[in-house]
Amino acid sequence: MVIKKVETIKEAEAAIEFANEQFETDFKKIEPKIYLHDTIGKTFTAFCGESMAGMFSIYEFAYKNLKCMSIGTVCVARQYRNQGVMSGFFEYLKKENYFDNDIATLNGDKSRYEHFGFSKVIESYTYKFSVSKNLSAVKCERAEAKDEKLLYDIYRKYNIGVCRLKENFSDVLKTNGNTVLKLHLNDKYSYAVYDEKNAVVLECYGDIDFYEVLNSIGQSYNQTSIYAESPYNCHDSRLAKNAKGYTVKLKTSINVLNIKKFIEQTCVAKNREMRKYHFNVDGKGYRLKIDRGNVCVEETDGLCDKKYKLSEFVYALFNYCEQNDTISEIIRPIIPASFTCLECI
Repeated sequence: MVIKKVETIKEAEAAIEFANEQFETDFKKIEPKIYLHDTIGKTFTAFCGESMAGMFSIYEFAYKNLKCMSIGTVCVARQYRNQGVMSGFFEYLKKENYFDNDIATLNGDKSRYEHFGFSKVIESYTYKFSVSKNLSAVKCERAEAKDEKLLYDIYRKYNIGVCRLKENFSDVLKTNGNTVLKLHLNDKYSYAVYDEKNAVVLECYGDIDFYEVLNSIGQSYNQTSIYAESPYNCHDSRLAKNAKGYTVKLKTSINVLNIKKFIEQTCVAKNREMRKYHFNVDGKGYRLKIDRGNVCVEETDGLCDKKYKLSEFVYALFNYCEQNDTISEIIRPIIPASFTCLECI
């Protein structure tokens, strides 16, 4: 089996056609941010002789100071399944140093990817709201190409740390066939990413009150109820206060490749009291220090309070252990919801 990076438009078209056949979908429609742009993202194919056996893609982006990588469109032709093709993909990524990123995410079956270092721990909170019967003054319409600059400027003003390129910004919003809406009220503008099938607002930024945006969208689509995704992987008390209820789902797996940077860039202290905790992950030592709410991690070879395997550490950090673990009592990771629905592939 030979794995190689796709280099030409002809090779890219063949890979996309292969993926479309395996998943019975159109990836240019559900993943336009990567498959409609020749210079964004990377696609790899595996060949057994002259036959394409499988393919996958990676989409690299930044969150704060973290280098992030989403892995997706992972597929293997039926006749080549259970023959090590998928294992070959991850061995290739490691060999070619793609795992020099700080974190990698992947949407997929937990059991299938767990032995490749991924832990399914990123939650998604979705809140249900009633749509008001009072006619909204907010104008809601589908965003057009001429609106791209306006929407990108709104995103730059309000975004929460995820870096998106102007070149494919609108196509990021259209991931999985989402509808991009422009909201207008007097001199105020907002945009919303809307999943029409499930009536869920996945992302919303702008100057207009959030609940006015929800009512406008709900009325535009003749909905009596509308749903909204929490901006992060945690319960949002502000949304819960006005919601009729909410659901929680496990959506995305993560492989933490740089523990120090991941903790310092994503984790918040559960309280401000001074704490120190020494731990070891796969033979590497770390000293976690909390000082007046600030989170700091040092790499160390000293004695440790507890030893973990990487998967054990990630499950403990995200509080997915049968018993409470010290690390989850001290800090918790806060991950943008867009990791599970827009930045993913």
